[in-house]
Amino acid sequence: MVRLDDFVTTAQEKLNAGESIVSTEQKDAINTGIVDKRHPSASHAYGSSKREPYAEDITEEMDFATKKSSFVRKTAFSIPLQKMTNKLLEDSELEGADDLYYKGKRTYQSARKAKNYLTSLRGKKITTPPSSIAHTGQTTLAKTPRKETITKSTSVTKKQASKQSKQYFKKKVYKTAAKRSIQKVVVKKTLLSIGKPILGKIALIAAPILLFIFAFLLGIILLTTLFSSSTNKSNSFGSLSGVQLEVAQALRTQGFRDIQIAAIMGNISEESGWNPTAEYHGNGSSYEYGYGLFQFTDTTPGAGNYTNFKNWATANGKEMDSVSAQTEYFINQVRSSWGTALHSTGYYAAGIPQFIGKDTSYSAFLSSTDLAFSTYAFLACYERPAAWAARSSYPDRYAAAQKFYDQLTSSGGGELNASSETQQKIVSAAHMTPFQGIGWCAAWVSSVYQNAGFGYIGGNANDMYRKFANNHDRSQLKVGMVVAVERSSSGNIDGWTYGHVGIYIGDGKVMHNSLSVETISLDDWISLFGQYSPVGWGYPPSVSGK
Repeated sequence: MVRLDDFVTTAQEKLNAGESIVSTEQKDAINTGIVDKRHPSASHAYGSSKREPYAEDITEEMDFATKKSSFVRKTAFSIPLQKMTNKLLEDSELEGADDLYYKGKRTYQSARKAKNYLTSLRGKKITTPPSSIAHTGQTTLAKTPRKETITKSTSVTKKQASKQSKQYFKKKVYKTAAKRSIQKVVVKKTLLSIGKPILGKIALIAAPILLFIFAFLLGIILLTTLFSSSTNKSNSFGSLSGVQLEVAQALRTQGFRDIQIAAIMGNISEESGWNPTAEYHGNGSSYEYGYGLFQFTDTTPGAGNYTNFKNWATANGKEMDSVSAQTEYFINQVRSSWGTALHSTGYYAAGIPQFIGKDTSYSAFLSSTDLAFSTYAFLACYERPAAWAARSSYPDRYAAAQKFYDQLTSSGGGELNASSETQQKIVSAAHMTPFQGIGWCAAWVSSVYQNAGFGYIGGNANDMYRKFANNHDRSQLKVGMVVAVERSSSGNIDGWTYGHVGIYIGDGKVMHNSLSVETISLDDWISLFGQYSPVGWGYPPSVSGK
């Protein structure tokens, strides 16, 4: 099997091969008698021969010398051409391939030219010698053109080698590189043409999925936030525990707001004292029976709200003395049991006149932001006690409702902290602030805080009470706090409508704007103005924490 290595030679081997071919051809020419043995010598002269040469001999020898010189030039300068080409292709992907090409080509062409050359010499005769040739100038004539031709041929051959090398690179190397570049571009375009639709389809499929995932995560965040808020809210029950906590949690779960929960719980305190088995048998000649936390009542034996509750508990397998059962039943039937007739006819107007003409419907109760009204509405439209009982118990119901509201909202009357310096400023301003006129108690308090450097509060006494003066823990009462009631029991219609307010100056005393700016004991102040509305205290927002 022929291997590639068989055709690969070094530059030296190529030079030796060329010289060998020339030497062989010379020997063949001499042996066959085509030329004389002396012919190759540069010192040969025709005049020294034993015989005079014929004209045709001279012509044949001259023709032979010219062709031989051409053959040697071509053979000799093909080697530098190969060396230059080999150098250009060295360390390239095509290294060695040119050796294979030139070796095969040279061998074929050399053999063919030698054959043609020998054949032409054997059959050629020259009858007329050239007129320009002299015997004495034969040597010079033969040598001079050879040198010029070699010099010229060398220059031409080098140029041809350089040109041929460049053409070879353009044809082979550059063309191959360009082809590969084109292939890369085609592959790239093909991949892009394939990839773009695929990416487009992936985008169309992925976009809704990503949006869904984003919406899902956002929903989880919102739900977590709401759940966290709901959890925090459901745990805001202050010091409530036991039965009170269970009822408050059940009402809030059903959507009742803090105002309504506090109003309901304030009424329960007076109805049953938070005893789920409490009974009421009436104190008159007529039949009346009430049972449980909410005092479900029958006014006729076997007919009424108590009997309805008993039947419901039996049908649903509930224990009648269960707090959860009583609360659940109440929630289910409070709307249907709500009645405004007694309120509309003025049944409670004599004892509780401030709510005359108010809308006490169930929807008005649910939307109310007034704790005093909500407490009254639940009393008059759901519990519906006797007029005398309502009149005597309403202040206690409302006071209890306020207590529960404070725990549900964790307000505590605002921040209960102020520095001794702040407290002293408020007390000094109270002594310096003049009388504002009868009925202007809230204006006087606002002026005191403004003169002390804490801004003008504004609003009525009941506004201050609702916003920040609704703490009822006497141990937390501090110097400089607002002391207020939402409904004053002084007998003045303005006091009942707008409440009353003063400032605690310490040592168990309160300063207020009444008939004048006067100072009275805290106990006397509560006795005069807090009979029908619980008294509360607290610092305004501008003072808290300073």
